[in-house]
Amino acid sequence: SVIQATFTNVNIINNHNTNSNYGNSGGGVLAENSNLTFINCNINNNNVERQGSAIYHSCQQQCTLIFINTNILNNYTTDPQLLAANYDCESYAEYGYTEEGPLCYGGAIKIPTNGYSNYPRTTFKMVNSIVRGNYDSFNHGTDSAYTVIHNFSIGSASDNENYEPLHLVNSNVENYEVETQWYGYSFNPPNPEPVTWYLEGNIDADPLFTDPENGDYTLQEGSPCIDAGTADLNGYGEEDITDYEGSAPDMG
Repeated sequence: SVIQATFTNVNIINNHNTNSNYGNSGGGVLAENSNLTFINCNINNNNVERQGSAIYHSCQQQCTLIFINTNILNNYTTDPQLLAANYDCESYAEYGYTEEGPLCYGGAIKIPTNGYSNYPRTTFKMVNSIVRGNYDSFNHGTDSAYTVIHNFSIGSASDNENYEPLHLVNSNVENYEVETQWYGYSFNPPNPEPVTWYLEGNIDADPLFTDPENGDYTLQEGSPCIDAGTADLNGYGEEDITDYEGSAPDMG
């Protein structure tokens, strides 16, 4: 059965997961077979050795993972050698790209649904959220030999065309235009089906937090996230959020 859980106004910060049963994955949240919704949460500064530094969400059934007005910031992996040794880096050529170097799937959010096991793909929706500052130690610093998926590492289903697109709407996500172009990972054999994204109203800009070093993630005046969200969370043309100031809800 699938567990239902909603987290509202919860801070998941400064955690480190060493559970080897999941390959040292899931720094802030490690979940299996569950429908998870995060509303007005902070998932920040978590770390793990391998992947899913903020969230590792594994599902062998049809599951959902939803983020609304949530910050996912400064999560990171800590062991580049373990990352490389566990098949998280693949050749560009495997996906028809000609650039040099492998593509590595660290990912603040890791959803390991994939083609070879024929699991249904998790339904992913993110609205009015901020995802920035996440990194993988395999490419941290000046090493340019690798391209790392820092934010979203989401597997492709074998019948990917039968699932609704991954939704990223009115959110501030670092480097999202690049990350949402990549295929979902699948091995043995590689799945040629790309993961499809529905993208609308997203930005990639410094959110201008008031004092993030001390945990104050309110927005300064002039922040590009102010009035940049949407009140229509499901895209049905009606406002689901009615308690907000300004012309629209803020991101984050």
